[in-house]
This record gives sequence, structure tokens and C-alpha cells, in this order.
Amino acid sequence: MSVQDNIYRYFDSNPGLRVLFVFNPLIKAELTNAEWKEGYHAVAFDGGWFKTKYALENEWKELKTILLFDFISPADAGTFPLMDVLAANMEYKAESYEAFLQQHRLNVNEFGAYIQRHIGELQLQKFDKILHDYYTPETFSINIANRGFITGYLSESKLMEWEDIVIRLFTLSLPGEEKKENSFYTALNKNKDAKDALDRELHKIFNVTYDPNSTHKMKCVAESMMYNAITQSLAVENADNYKKYKIHNAIQLDYINKLLSYGLNQPKAKRDKFIEALNFLSADIKVEEIVKVYGIDALYFYMPDDLCIQIINRALETVTTGDAECIRERMQELRMKQEGNELLIPMIDYASILADFYQIYRNISTYVLDSPEEYVSNYMSSYYLLDNYYRKSLEIFTNLPTEFCHSGLVTKVKQLLDVDYANFCNTINREWSKCWLEKGGRQSLFGTKRQQDIYSNERKANVKQVFIVSDALRYEVAVDLYNELAKEKHIAQMDYAIAMLPTETKYTKTALLPHRVLSFQDSEMAVDGKVLRTNEQRSEHLNNYVEGALCIDYADWEKKTLDEKRDLCKRPLIYIFHNTIDRDGHDAGAYELTRACTTAVSQLSKLIKSLHASVNVTSVVLTSDHGFLYNDMDFEEKDKQCVTEENIERKTRYYLTSSKDSITNVDKFYLRDVSEMDGNMIVAVPSGTNRFNAPGGGYSFTHGGASLQEMIIPVIRSRQKRVDKTGKVGVTLISRDLRMVSSRLKFQIIQSEAVSMEMQERTIICAVYDNDRPVTAFKEIKLSSTDNVNPANRIFDVELVLNASIHSNLLQLRIYDKNDDSFLNPLVKESVKNNTIIEQDF
Repeated sequence: MSVQDNIYRYFDSNPGLRVLFVFNPLIKAELTNAEWKEGYHAVAFDGGWFKTKYALENEWKELKTILLFDFISPADAGTFPLMDVLAANMEYKAESYEAFLQQHRLNVNEFGAYIQRHIGELQLQKFDKILHDYYTPETFSINIANRGFITGYLSESKLMEWEDIVIRLFTLSLPGEEKKENSFYTALNKNKDAKDALDRELHKIFNVTYDPNSTHKMKCVAESMMYNAITQSLAVENADNYKKYKIHNAIQLDYINKLLSYGLNQPKAKRDKFIEALNFLSADIKVEEIVKVYGIDALYFYMPDDLCIQIINRALETVTTGDAECIRERMQELRMKQEGNELLIPMIDYASILADFYQIYRNISTYVLDSPEEYVSNYMSSYYLLDNYYRKSLEIFTNLPTEFCHSGLVTKVKQLLDVDYANFCNTINREWSKCWLEKGGRQSLFGTKRQQDIYSNERKANVKQVFIVSDALRYEVAVDLYNELAKEKHIAQMDYAIAMLPTETKYTKTALLPHRVLSFQDSEMAVDGKVLRTNEQRSEHLNNYVEGALCIDYADWEKKTLDEKRDLCKRPLIYIFHNTIDRDGHDAGAYELTRACTTAVSQLSKLIKSLHASVNVTSVVLTSDHGFLYNDMDFEEKDKQCVTEENIERKTRYYLTSSKDSITNVDKFYLRDVSEMDGNMIVAVPSGTNRFNAPGGGYSFTHGGASLQEMIIPVIRSRQKRVDKTGKVGVTLISRDLRMVSSRLKFQIIQSEAVSMEMQERTIICAVYDNDRPVTAFKEIKLSSTDNVNPANRIFDVELVLNASIHSNLLQLRIYDKNDDSFLNPLVKESVKNNTIIEQDF
């Protein structure tokens, strides 16, 4: 029964009672702002004796008044001018502890002395609310009561577990919490039982307790937790400055791991405060000192941000020359431990993408191949990945937190990458051009894989068809698009074609339209005798081949309503011209270019999906007018190659001339051999990836030349298909001899196949079972990798943490398809040895 209920009982039992005197500062604090029944009111005595007596005899005379005093008896006031009023009324007395025990059926031998010591506080509404549901013989314990008091001192209303209490005590040390912290420890110091219970609990886990005389009372506790969380799997070294904190007892380490995991898995706001408090209080545990003793490659259990940064820095220092596969695996492990860490994940991803780049880059044994076809084949099987990884590294780099991207190490590694990528592009393209010229330098070497043949190769007269031409959609960007399309139910195929020279929009874009003759006309290209500069002109031309056909820009298409799009798609053929990359890439920095590529993939994926699903287009063909070169480097005047002969047009990657003279570092092709345009005009391109000094600039992002990146263009065919794919990707357990250590199970799985047009993605659920009872949370993983080149990119690190008490030494890992609602058919079942020594007290 609460204090307020007891007060009502006083008045109910004594009809003549008008004033009840309460001498108890705790009760005064609780009841000062309490709500009362009609006819009752409580007054906190403020020292005004005469004023109070006058009010009792006048304005309060019809009310039942509860007078609340700070002192515990009238004698403490010295003189007590209200003694006559007290004599005529009553003083509130706390319910006897015997009555409390009897009311709640609690054992007097077990709890009598404890209840007697705390009967006053236990009757306060604040603590009654916290402990009310636990006042049964089967449930109540001194542990619960002590936690109840601590919960109340922390101003919480629901009984806290020790984990919550420890975490809250950590966060009380943060700036801005000083008032709450002082209030808590003041109250705690008045309750010896609760104080001793907290001491015992902290000692039991950390071998230390809070220091009441310290400014930061939980400092030693946090230091013990941080040190042991990091180093628990390492044998202690004499040179370790912090070895006094070393805990060897497996029970204590399990408690620390449980507490750490609990804190890290709180909702984001609480998680961030916990990490901030732990780092703040344990700041004297210097990670760099631990690394000096145990080394950067030691198997640290918990990795705080400072340690992660050192590991990432080590990876960046060695990625250009070290074991790229090992670096990638370390980053993968680190990413698993730092899931949700918005500060570190970009850095981990940056180191990972660099490892991907250098793993391929350093494995190129020669740049000299036997035929142009071999260069094209190698580009599409592996070389394009270097373009892809470089672009994605720029995308990550430009989004790194400021404190990282401005660091000397990151800048240095970025500059090395820029140089290595530039060297790769220049070397491979010098050899490619040399080989192509030696074999005749003609586009016809590639048979029907020519850009100008795409329409005749792909046109299907009996179905509704849309051709999408995406300006500057480089082959490697199109692979990302193709991988996105692989997740859909329609069927797509990835192919390629060789673009015409110069790889410039005004020559290559309209070559993708049906035509009989392409001709060079005043530095432009005419299609069947006409230069087609506008969509109106292109539509008119297209209608000469397919009646009712239409050319439209992507931006205009997107402005149409669904009904308008459906009406347009009644036409037999539509060309949609998309221009995100070329529009945003010229004169742009790395951020703008990489964002344009990512945006283009998203736009085109949605466009193709909607063409099939919403407007019922059967066949979609996507291609590009040309690719591009991009180097995130400044091109000084000395780096730009001068054009020394007469020309009729000059850009950074080509010029047109009638001169057949041989020029150093210039490769020359007859226009008629590298396009369908007739005549004796010569296309001159800089060797490799050099840039000409040309009006209009545009040196970082450029096209027009004969590099593989500019000339190999994608051809994606997508067709509507209403049947499901043949199956889902599989999952295989890599790790064997599974062991639950310190309440954690860590293992690796691999997505057996890449998501493709034949295999669809799968979402799996992992958990550890004790018989048929799950004893960890369910971990959901989406197997959606489309990487069919590097199986390492389909490996997933998984960590499961016990969340239930267990007795068995043998558990079982089960992995289910998320759609298996019955949970009867696990994809993986594997025994797990339980090396967690204790039965956890969850």
C-alpha cells in the first residue's frame, strides 16, 4: 500500500481528523506535487508558522490538510508553534514492517530485518510503483529490492537489470548529467544495502567498483571493461601497462561480453551514449600502447574506434604492395564488428575497394597480347573491373568523413591509386592501339560487333520495342546496371559492341539509328544524307524505316503520365535518349561524376523495369554512344600533348586531318576504316590515354579517342518474361568445427552462385538452437551479390550471441530460407560445441 493510500486510510478511520502531520523529508518530496481527491490537499511547510496556523483556521478549515515537514519530529524544530494543532489531530506513522511483511506474504526470517531497515522508502509511491509486481513470496528477493532502490535513485520507473544499471551509471558520467549523477550517489550513500549490492555486482564482473571520491566515479570500472573487452583473447605480456586489470576468469569475461553486447545493441541514441561514455571514462587505456605490446595483427576481441582506425591505417599503408586478399578479409571481419558505425564503415569500404583493385592490378602479368580480339576479351573479363573499382573508390573517397579524407595517409594512398590506375590505362591502351593498327586498324575486324550494326542486329519487327541510348554509359557502369536487372524477373543479356571513331556523340549517337549511308559532312555525320540534330529530325528519319516510330529524351519521357506512356508505347518502336553521365561528367569533379554514374544505373534500372511491367513493352535494347576516360588528377599544360599539324577539328582525345604523316605518340586511322563514313579523312588520337591540348578543355572526364574504355560499349537486351527464374542462389557453410566461445558464435558462409538471370537472390535466417529452442537472436542476411568474378565478394561473416540460459554442451546452427514459414527444412544444420563455461544468468 502506498503512502498516499495510507494517508487516505487515516482520514477514513478518523472522521474528526482535519490535519495530518507528516515528519519525513522523503515523503514530503514525493507528495509535494501529488494529485489528491476532492476535499484533500497537501502543503509543504515553508517555515511560516503564523501564516500556516491562520490558513488552517480560515481558508483550509473545510479541507482535509496534509502538512509536510522536512524534519523527522517536532522536537527537531526547536520550538513548535503548531503543537496545539498537532495535539488535536494526528501524526502520520509509517506502516509497521510487520504489517508490510504480512500484507505481501513475505517471509519474516528471510526479509524481516531488511524490510525493517527500509520500510519508510518502500512505502513511497516511487518505489511501490517499481516493486509492486514483485511483492510475492515466489518472486521477491533482496536483489530485486536493491535494484528497485537503485532504479528509483536513477529516476527510472521500471525495474532495471544490472546490465541497464551499469550502462546508465556509465552515461551518468557524461557532461550535462552532473546534477543527476550527484543526486544518484547522494541517495545511494544513504542506503547501505543498495550501495553494498552495487559494489558486489561491480566487483563480481570487473574486480573493481566505483570510486565515491573520484570526479568520474565509474572510471576504473570502464577501464577494466575496455581493457578486457579488447585483450581477453591474448596472453598477458609483462610490458603491458594495463595488466593490473587483466581478468582470467571465464565467468567474468562472459559477463563483460554480455554487457558490452547489450550496450552495443541498444537503439541508436542509447548505443551512441554508451559508446561515448565508455570511451570517455576509459580514455587513459591508450589503444596505441596496447598495439605496441601485442601488435596490429593480434586477435583483438572488441575493437573500439581508435583500434579500428589503426587497423584501417595499416591496411592503407600496405594495400598497394601487401597481400590484398588478406587485407580484404581483415576489412570484412572489421566491417562485421562495426556494423552500423557511420564513421568507420566508409573507411573500411575504402580499404576494401582498394584491396579489390590491387588484387587484379598486381596480377596482370603482361599488357602485350596477340590480337585485338584478345584485348577486348580480357577487358570484358577482368580489365573493366579496374575501371569499376577505381570509380567506386572515388565515390567512397568523396563521401568520407572530413577528418579521414583530409588525413595525410588517405591522401597519399589516393594519389598512389590515381597514378597506378593512370599507368594501367595508359599502358594497356598503348598496347591495344599498337596491336589493332598492326592488324589493320579496321573496325571490320570485329565482324558484326560494330556500333553501327546494333539496330540491324537487334531490331525485332513483330514486337513492341524500345531502344535506350545512354550517353557515355561506359561498359563497366553498364555491368552494374546489368547486375541490378538480374534481380528482376524479366530476362536480360549482356553483350558488347565496338564504337566508331571518333567516340564523340555527334558521330556515334545517330549511328545507332537505322540507316543506309553514313557520311562525313562539315565536321558532323549525316545519316542518309541528313544531319540529325534534334529529336524531331530523328523521329522523321526513323519513320522512313518504321512507321509511327518516335525519338524522345529521357527527361521528357519521365514527365509523361502512365496513361501517356502507355499511349506512346502503342507505337512499334521508340528511341529514348538518356544523358545523365555525359551531362554531369564534363568539367565535373569526382563526386559529381560518380554520383552521375550511380544515378544513371538507378534511373535506367527503373526505366527498363517500368517499360516491361507498366507499359507492356516486350523487348528493350540498351546501349551507349561511347564510353569515357576519367582520371581524378590535375592535367598541367606540360601534360597536354600539342597538335602540330593542320586539322579541321580538334578535341582533347582526337583531331581530324588529311595528313598521313607519322607523329610521335599519335595513332592514326582512316575514318572509313573505323566508321561507316566514307572519304580519306584521318582520325588522329593520342597514344594510350594522353590528352591533346584543345580548346574547350575537359581533361579529367573525356572521350573521343580509341581507348578500350571509350570504344567498348554495352549492349543489354531485356525481354519480358512472366515465369519465375529457375531457382534461388544457394548458401554453403565455410567454417567447420563451430564453437560457441564467450557467448558468441562466429562463422562464415558463402553465397554459392551469383545472382543472375537464372538465379534469384535469397534471404536467409540464422540462429543457434538448443534442441528446438532458439538461444540466439535470428540474424537475417540477404544473399544478393551479383559478383561472378570474385567469390570472396560473396562471403558473409556472421556473429550470433547467446540471449538465453543454456545447459547443453552441444548446440546446433540452423540456417533457413526466410520464406520457409514452417521452419521445417533448414538449408544448413551444423553442430556447435558450447565452450561458454558457465550457464549464463539472463
